[in-house]
Amino acid sequence: MPKFYIPKYVTTTILEDVIILMDLRKNTYYALKDSAVEFWQALEKYDSFDLAINEVSKSYNASKDVIKKDMENFVFSLLKAGLLDRRPSGI
Repeated sequence: MPKFYIPKYVTTTILEDVIILMDLRKNTYYALKDSAVEFWQALEKYDSFDLAINEVSKSYNASKDVIKKDMENFVFSLLKAGLLDRRPSGI
């Protein structure tokens, strides 16, 4: 899977066990909970889908394939909402 980055117009705020993503262009926000929080934080840290999957899989008693499929769906939702963007290859 390609690498991703969080666009500059997306801010992240942590409130207890929830992460709020604010799209400053659209003035809309999204709340992440549970595994989405862990995945988002790992994605911020590693800037890599595969490394983020490895990190999240340490916390859950599920196969890495199941976690990967769930997070792929999550990433596509983030891409569609404009909260995540693909990093050009070679960077």
